[in-house]
Amino acid sequence: RISGSLERQMLEESNYGQFELDQIAEEFVSQCGSPSGLMNYNEFRSLILKLGMPESHTRHCFRALSTSGVGLTLQELQLGLCALDPTTPHGAIPGQLRCQFIYRFYNTSGKGLLTFSDFKNMYR
Repeated sequence: RISGSLERQMLEESNYGQFELDQIAEEFVSQCGSPSGLMNYNEFRSLILKLGMPESHTRHCFRALSTSGVGLTLQELQLGLCALDPTTPHGAIPGQLRCQFIYRFYNTSGKGLLTFSDFKNMYR
């Protein structure tokens, strides 16, 4: 279940329904064994490479999606894949949540501040 009204709104505006969420949940369980578990980096990497993400982005993407820094919950994976989906709207709530993800992706130090190097990487 997705908690938080902003997160639910993003999924609704992105046309992520129960079918899509169930597909992500199935993949999550097949990778880490339980819907209540955490997906580690290697499990995430395996999944995201199948979906076409370049190898060089997998570590940054995992860091951006994981609030704990240890692993991904099912909800984090569902919301993260929605944020990564190019068909997700760029405005309003989905845009706000996508911007937060983008910021965390490029904030390589994890300290909440973009370095000049981080900023340059945004434009490569």
